[in-house]
Amino acid sequence: MKKIKTVVISASASQKPAIENWVKYFRDKDYKVINYPIKIEKKNFTSVYLKVHKKFYNYLSKTDLHFISNEDKNGIVGYIGAGTFAELSFTVGLNFIRKKKIKIIVQKIPDKKSNYYEDIKLWEKLGWINFFRSDFNNF
Repeated sequence: MKKIKTVVISASASQKPAIENWVKYFRDKDYKVINYPIKIEKKNFTSVYLKVHKKFYNYLSKTDLHFISNEDKNGIVGYIGAGTFAELSFTVGLNFIRKKKIKIIVQKIPDKKSNYYEDIKLWEKLGWINFFRSDFNNF
């Protein structure tokens, strides 16, 4: 099986320590992390927001692996917000129309309280996504 070379990480930008840990995790395994969420300063938010998102989606279309870091947030285990779900949906859609498939791994099963719980469970059942396992290198 071809080794995955590039990774894009989706997550809530407010989860900076977790994102940094995942970046280190993948780099330690010799993967190139080509993009991950950054916090946009309020001062420049509207002028930077579109550019940051266009660039992020462009990297999603080029990556070998899309990793969803869904840390606990707002009292929800495995929180996935609207932005992260949109990015995940984009990658799933790309996989429908292209020969080159992007491997999609979600860190953990979201709580049933999550807005996207049913979608995530269905997509896993259909084989469109996988959940993270410690033997990640087998993907």
